[in-house]
Amino acid sequence: MNKFKQSVLAAAVGGLTAVGFVGSAQAGALGTSVLRLTDLTISDGVGVLDASDFTALSGNSTADTTASLASVAGSAGSSANVGAIPAVGIGLGIACQGGCIPGIAPAGSFPIKSSAAVPPDPSAHFAASDQLQAGAPITGIGPAVAGAEASHGAYVSLTKVDTGSAEANNGLNVSFNFAMGSGGSLIFAYDAEAYLEAFTNADAIFPTNASAAYSLIFTIDDLDAGTNVVTWAPNGGDDVGSRSAFGLMAETDPFSLNDGVSRNAPFNGASFRGAALGMANAGAFSATTVALEAGTNYQLAIRSSSEADASKVVPEPSVLALLGVGILGLGFIRRCKAS
Repeated sequence: MNKFKQSVLAAAVGGLTAVGFVGSAQAGALGTSVLRLTDLTISDGVGVLDASDFTALSGNSTADTTASLASVAGSAGSSANVGAIPAVGIGLGIACQGGCIPGIAPAGSFPIKSSAAVPPDPSAHFAASDQLQAGAPITGIGPAVAGAEASHGAYVSLTKVDTGSAEANNGLNVSFNFAMGSGGSLIFAYDAEAYLEAFTNADAIFPTNASAAYSLIFTIDDLDAGTNVVTWAPNGGDDVGSRSAFGLMAETDPFSLNDGVSRNAPFNGASFRGAALGMANAGAFSATTVALEAGTNYQLAIRSSSEADASKVVPEPSVLALLGVGILGLGFIRRCKAS
């Protein structure tokens, strides 16, 4: 490297340091995604449906979790597929890579406490995910009282150079046929807690980044005609007839459950979806479908997911040089204008 190149690189690094692009060893990134549904029921105009309301009823539940760090070989995670209509839900073990902390993943219950404050910035180095399915949305196939829970969360917290990702998914696929003469509209109702955050420390440097997202979608397909008759991806509005709400009226849809946030250094700080930074949104959701016909075969699918990603990377010297040259160029322009 000649003296000119050496001087440019040195000036670039020095310029980056002067403006705060070069951060401390603690600079990091965090991605958090939590979605929790509780008291999920399916009813008609009379009350919560029972298994006896269908001439045929079958289906399966699925779930999976993954967590990975580039610095750790392999990945953690597991999956499950429960056939028929299960009376017992799915609760996979926590998938974790790195130094997971008890405050985020306590044992013995669904570990992601979406209604409580979550770490507002990277406090440990790990990737983790978890999920829970419990109960049943109708009676006659499990608990005496209807009400299902479908919850999952994904965290990535980086305090040193690394790349991490985490994801958790829940799925329910049910095929059914209404008892003859008892067709009609279905009413979905549930409570939801949801939180998203993407955070990069104030001294994080390019290309450090973080992102988080979650999704929830209900669909009903007419298996006889091979057509979709209902799609609901709650997005915070009763937008009947749009891509997010087709074939039903959303009576209460207070905030989006299909969303994402991101942060990319040097534009550092927190982007979030919640009642406040570190606090989940919470509310009740309900929607009524178009009338479904007796004697027709339908399939109901409910799918939800949480995902989080973060990366803390040391830039190549050439990138530092280019950024530094840009900074020096800005300084040169200012000096020219001032002269």
